[in-house]
Amino acid sequence: GVALDEVNLFGIGLEPDGTLVKAGRIEDPARVALIHAKGGEVIPTIYDVQDSTALAAVLASPTARARAIQSMLDLLDGGDYDGLDLDFEHAKSSNRDAFSSFVAEIGRQVQARGKVFSVTVPGKRLGSRSWAGYDYAALGAAADRFKIMTYGYSGTWSAYPGGPIAPTDWIEKVLDYAVTVVDRDKIQIGIPFYGYDWANDGSRARSVTSIRARTLVAQTGASPRFDASRGESTFTYTTGGVEHTVWFQGPQSIAEKASLVDRYQVRGLSIWALGYGDAPEWDAIRATIIR
Repeated sequence: GVALDEVNLFGIGLEPDGTLVKAGRIEDPARVALIHAKGGEVIPTIYDVQDSTALAAVLASPTARARAIQSMLDLLDGGDYDGLDLDFEHAKSSNRDAFSSFVAEIGRQVQARGKVFSVTVPGKRLGSRSWAGYDYAALGAAADRFKIMTYGYSGTWSAYPGGPIAPTDWIEKVLDYAVTVVDRDKIQIGIPFYGYDWANDGSRARSVTSIRARTLVAQTGASPRFDASRGESTFTYTTGGVEHTVWFQGPQSIAEKASLVDRYQVRGLSIWALGYGDAPEWDAIRATIIR
């Protein structure tokens, strides 16, 4: 096995009126039973990635806010789940306090039921203007587990030739800040099992899983190299007369990021996402932090 303690079912979308929309097969009883049988926790994730207006609308309306909280509690009470995870990615500086209060109220209700409450937040450094809507101290105080998405440094918004998705030096800066305001034993470092493929033709970068990156290497004869300054793997290839640059997580980059768990004395890792990596990635984690 891969020594997973918890699986987050992704997911369930928050709507502007406070209702929830479940993704297909999210409530597969056989899958939930299998995870439990292997000793893992099953915790569904509530997110707002499908509607960038949903969170602001819910925070602005007492009716929608109350409906959202009750909808989440009904989900928890009605399923064989071990807790709830919140992954709201559209908090703004203008509703920072309202968001923190909303999260704290949900957390109190979840914890009163004897369940696990976790929050998933973007990675940010001390003094960063980005992600100003996320009060690490307040959100960390409310949560049992604090999962930091220490990835997304480069992406579809980045121009060719792109760059690292989760550079280790940036992750260190995020953790340097996080451990000053959140209990270390709550913090989980986010590691991506994916990367991006940038083409030198003006097109939008394409996401590639770690598995797909290895396939591209085999198909094109590319020679990956590990960029020690950023802690990530990269390679180039040409197809149809267009040069491509790929940044992705190879075993060496996974191991380097996983080693931060011991170095910072935090709870552990969070992986995005199951199915994106295979034996080389999991072996790197086992060799680094699973004793």
